Amino acid sequence: MAALALGACTSTSYAQTQELAPAVPGEFIIKYKDGHSPAQLEAAASSELQTPSLLQRIRTMFGAESPMQSELNSLKALESKYDLQSVSALETYDQPGAEALFNETYIYKYNTDVNTTDVMRDYENIDGVEYIEPNYIYTAFKAPNDPNYNSLWGMKIIKAEEAWEISTGAQTVKVGVVDTGIEVNHPDLKANTLKSEGMGPGCPNNTDTGNHGSHVAGTIGAVGNNTTGVAGVNWAVSMNGYAVLCAGGSGSLASIAAGVNKAVADGNKVINMSLGGSSDSTTFHNAIINAKNSGVTVVVAAGNCWNQPQSQKCPLSNPTQRGSSDYTYPAAYPEVITTAATTSSDQSASFSNRGRANDIAAPGVQIESTWPPSTYQSISGTSMASPHVAGAAGLLLSVNPNLTPDQVQNALQCTADDLGAAGWDEVFGHGRLNLKKAIDAVQSGNIPTCSTPGQPPSTPLPTNPGGATNTPAPTGGQQVHPCPEEAAKGNYNCTTPTDDNDYKAWEAEFKQGVSSLSPWFEYIRKAIYN
Repeated sequence: MAALALGACTSTSYAQTQELAPAVPGEFIIKYKDGHSPAQLEAAASSELQTPSLLQRIRTMFGAESPMQSELNSLKALESKYDLQSVSALETYDQPGAEALFNETYIYKYNTDVNTTDVMRDYENIDGVEYIEPNYIYTAFKAPNDPNYNSLWGMKIIKAEEAWEISTGAQTVKVGVVDTGIEVNHPDLKANTLKSEGMGPGCPNNTDTGNHGSHVAGTIGAVGNNTTGVAGVNWAVSMNGYAVLCAGGSGSLASIAAGVNKAVADGNKVINMSLGGSSDSTTFHNAIINAKNSGVTVVVAAGNCWNQPQSQKCPLSNPTQRGSSDYTYPAAYPEVITTAATTSSDQSASFSNRGRANDIAAPGVQIESTWPPSTYQSISGTSMASPHVAGAAGLLLSVNPNLTPDQVQNALQCTADDLGAAGWDEVFGHGRLNLKKAIDAVQSGNIPTCSTPGQPPSTPLPTNPGGATNTPAPTGGQQVHPCPEEAAKGNYNCTTPTDDNDYKAWEAEFKQGVSSLSPWFEYIRKAIYN
């Protein structure tokens, strides 16, 4: 995926934890601790000068600066050092929840030739900075394919026809499409689209310059039973487009976060994001947290990098991480419904990311849908799978508008048709979407519950398994000797992870069955997966 990565809310060192990923040159998202933004420091310093305390008067006598003034001077020095062009606050659209998460969060635009690592390191050294991250670029998840496939096999395999006997949707349900925009005048979208708002630089209103968003919108809500083109999961719905991917199918972190915030402010109850990146972002994660806290179900694509070569859209150098939803953002965030892609024969799509983050699967190969300005196209990708699930979420809300995001997620994933290994697995999640079973669960009021494992544990395993012959497994499971191949030799110098990032990278390999790289790998594999 292109540039984004899901992230924890705690700040960590950029240089140590991030593989350089595509970002807008010279642009950064900076969040200050309360009272530590330049404007707040300047106001406090000015107030202190007007009514100086005894301590401040003593500092003045000896020509010393107050801590506030010192921090302010450090920030101003960095602004000068890197040639600051502009600063703007990240828009929250007056949402109380978002304002709490994004208080004192700003978009800094520096000279485009600045060294990203240097800027990050300098700001991280200032105590009043809560976090800084590049303004990452995210891309649409789409793979080139034959445009002439005209069968809506996806609707049939998810049992949409049976579900439509109960509901075909409702205009009262709003669904936000954070993508390349929606072609609002498309004959199969016009009646079900309220607007398409340009959120990113160069993104126009009420049209779609990238085609991707309109295709996604058609699967969610192309008008049904109108003798025209295709039918979406919802024959009736109210969609809002938020154009954030306008530069060749890519968009910045700031634009996407603003798009999510605006979608929440506009009252959408479902948001679809068929996009992603490889960089974990606190800003992006906070936007999603705010969405779920506001009662919005967020559905995202798992990513298209499984078994794919390293490229701009699949940038990670480690092939196991590259094809994993656990290292794709926003797919890896626990607040979203991460969707893998399946074929018409219920097989995993060749490109569909796998991982502990996968919640559910849906049709994603040769999916026909609406295409600007007024035609139709068949394309493939987890981008096409995600709107099947987002559309399903909207249909469930047409039956019961009071469902919480957790109830919607459980109704969808816990009634899915199990594919692959029995129960949840990393390829299909809980299984392929079965819309009829999901809507039956909602209508009956008997919604089952189930959970997705999610990301690997954040605490690294012991760096020294020790020589005991019955070392406890670190996360439960069978107790095994840490170095079975070396035990007879009395040699316990196993290769061990050095930090949490190494562990996560290696764990991604363990779960694919790669256990031959060292005895330590075999130890981990048995401890976790037996």
